[in-house]
Amino acid sequence: MKLDDVVLGVVIALFGATIITLASEFEALRHIDYGPGFFPTIIGACLVACGVLMVARRILASGLRGPYIQLGPWSRSPRHVVSFLLVPASVIVYILVSDAAGFFLTMIALLTLQIGWFTGRVWRSFGIAVLVTVFLQEFFQGFMSVPLPWGVLEPFSGFLTWM
Repeated sequence: MKLDDVVLGVVIALFGATIITLASEFEALRHIDYGPGFFPTIIGACLVACGVLMVARRILASGLRGPYIQLGPWSRSPRHVVSFLLVPASVIVYILVSDAAGFFLTMIALLTLQIGWFTGRVWRSFGIAVLVTVFLQEFFQGFMSVPLPWGVLEPFSGFLTWM
């Protein structure tokens, strides 16, 4: 599949603007100068800038002519289509499930599914998913002070918090 830079630039810019909007709703913390929305706002601003630059570069180079989407031969293979849709579907599932199930359980399940699908090694993918989830929890909740949902593990949150 080939997406024209105009289509991809608009999608990236809209995604960045959405991140900025959602990050502005995060509650600032009293004891530090930046809050949990600081890092996502930087990422969102960079995405908006990249999207605008992609569209501008494409328009300046050749106007708005040409096909905007071209499907490749891989789009006829069900396995490739599932592989293509697995990551955005996982993001949607995380958004819908993480509040109820919690960050730990949701991330372990999604990462195990993704790594297992792409590598074919289920048990190894489970171990990697656990390690990555622990690292992400430490980085975002411990270092960046981003509150992550505990879900069903709320009663164990004191035991599972290392910092």
